Amino acid sequence: MTTGAAPGTGADAIRGMLKELVGDANFSLAFQPSRVEVSKGGDYAYTQGSYTLTVTDPKSTKPIQDSGSYVTVYKKQADGSWKAVSDIASSGPPAAPAK
Repeated sequence: MTTGAAPGTGADAIRGMLKELVGDANFSLAFQPSRVEVSKGGDYAYTQGSYTLTVTDPKSTKPIQDSGSYVTVYKKQADGSWKAVSDIASSGPPAAPAK
């Protein structure tokens, strides 16, 4: 789930959203985790922190930058790998206009 977009539900929808995102010539994404927690049972974990995203504005065709916070929940798989099972990002307040 990202600000301003409908949630992606199901593998095909999520793949389509990600394909479009990473296909953007201006795409850049950086995460800064501030917290990582693992459940006592060791089968779930989450990270939370901040992000900065650059994409192309479809209206102006110019690069725009978004930043805010995120939380991602992971589930440990039978083979020992971790898969994200829920992910949400929320934009921070807009930048103040230059004076």
